[in-house]
Amino acid sequence: MVGGGDELASAYTGLSAGYTVPTTEGANQTVNATVTVTSLQVVAGWEGFGAACAPAELTEADPGASDAATAYGDAGGINLTNITSCWSSLAFGAIFEPAVEAADTALRRPQLVTVDGEVTAVVARWHSHMVPAEVAAFAREVVAAAGPTSRGRAKALLFAASRAASFAVAAGLELRPEVVFCPPVIERFIVANGRVFSAPTARTLRTNCRCLGRALQAYPEPAPVRLPRERAKAPYNQMEISAYLALADAQPTASRRLRAGAVICLGAGAGLVGADLGHVRGADVAERSGGVVVEVKGRHPRGVPVLARFQARLVASAALAGQGYLIGGTERSRRNVSSVLVASLSGGADLPRLELARLRSTWLCELAAMVGLGAFMAAAGVESSQRLGDIVAGLAPLAEAEAVGLLGGRSC
Repeated sequence: MVGGGDELASAYTGLSAGYTVPTTEGANQTVNATVTVTSLQVVAGWEGFGAACAPAELTEADPGASDAATAYGDAGGINLTNITSCWSSLAFGAIFEPAVEAADTALRRPQLVTVDGEVTAVVARWHSHMVPAEVAAFAREVVAAAGPTSRGRAKALLFAASRAASFAVAAGLELRPEVVFCPPVIERFIVANGRVFSAPTARTLRTNCRCLGRALQAYPEPAPVRLPRERAKAPYNQMEISAYLALADAQPTASRRLRAGAVICLGAGAGLVGADLGHVRGADVAERSGGVVVEVKGRHPRGVPVLARFQARLVASAALAGQGYLIGGTERSRRNVSSVLVASLSGGADLPRLELARLRSTWLCELAAMVGLGAFMAAAGVESSQRLGDIVAGLAPLAEAEAVGLLGGRSC
């Protein structure tokens, strides 16, 4: 059916009777009625116009229009193109250009989904003693136009609309959707009520107000393109790590063998990548606290316990490097120093090119299994790493010997 409801009908209300239009038989008939208030009447009034319209005779635009007109309108037979083509043949068509433009706006406005009677009743019955009557009426109107699909969603939108509208009235703004739900007003509403609402409530209110603003726009902006979130690389299994270590042992020179092994040990044994990996010197690897610890310098200085099975190989590489960089090079500003080593650690189709990010994922997964992180998150119902960061921020740091025993093991 022609969309827009009362708005579309009001665009045609008041058109004078007596103008003639062509029918399917080629003769002229007269629109002998003034369109009134509903889109059903508009469809019935336009039945039979032009070759593109329903093949039935013109009926008057009254509430008792024929079932055929109603069915044809529901099927989408009457649309803006048909109506405009009919008007183009009128001798006085220019008189009605404003009405056609209004109808164009009504038809192009996004038509929201039809909600069931229960949701509609919830919206219609809603009231609040916390807001004035005009604000409650405005909230019911805009939420009904937004078309929520559930009772819970309807109540959430009603709460947000009523609070935003109350703020608009207090600020002296008009109670119009394009004013109340424009982005600057929404932000001002949230900031002004920063001490009234809790942080979760403020975030929910802003989200729901933005949702109402988008739903009620006549010409909504296109939605932003969703960009995929970067996921952690898949870890290597034990057989793949063993194969890469075998490739490191097969390098042509002793220096190359030790440096290639250091890349794997620092990545899969201590989780180092990027600048943290490239800036490790042989002297930064120390046997202490019952294990092996790598001193990481730079933006996040820390001591990292090395997993037990990588300790002996890493200590041997560190002894060869001495005060030099463990994976090669002489200048701190050097770049892509690990590329040559990584390129040599490829074993064909069965063993693809080594990825440093996957080495770090291997280390992270092994540590998570050792400390029971999966069981902890499942028991606590925690799904976000941000929550884990908030929890850990309040914990006292472990002594190095305890950290080595927990994360690295004590055998060398």
